[in-house]
Amino acid sequence: MGKPKHYRPPGKKKEGNAARYVTRSQAIKILQVSLSDFRKLCIHKGVFPREPKKKVKGNHHTYYHLKDVMYILHDPLLEKFREIRAYQRKIKKAKAKTNDELAKLLLSRAPSYRLDMVIRDRIEMDFQPGGCIEPGEGYDKYCACCCTYIKYCTLLCEIVVF
Repeated sequence: MGKPKHYRPPGKKKEGNAARYVTRSQAIKILQVSLSDFRKLCIHKGVFPREPKKKVKGNHHTYYHLKDVMYILHDPLLEKFREIRAYQRKIKKAKAKTNDELAKLLLSRAPSYRLDMVIRDRIEMDFQPGGCIEPGEGYDKYCACCCTYIKYCTLLCEIVVF
């Protein structure tokens, strides 16, 4: 009868580096985003490429840990990026049909994303409660995160007020 359509030989992609690491192009396919959106997500979420012990696909690829990709996959920011991209297609379609009033209306209602939750998550990940911070080790990073969060919140308040 032959092999089934989705036949996987035993021991493939279940354990080892092939299961733990994915290339950048594989990560983009998993997340279903463009390269520019993937870069933005990685910067916002603090995900960096890693060096596996054995590079399965070759030495010239960029590898990401599968847990990091899954961390991005379940993020609400990813949904916002998809929503923004769909909205940009609507605007482009209205401009192509020379419907300027609709294009202006859509531009005024364009969705945006907020980074306050991302900043809060980054602070919580770096400084867990009950954790001991060595003197001088993490204070500069903590102060930088707090200042960024405060500046971001005041900027949002100014935008809302005016």
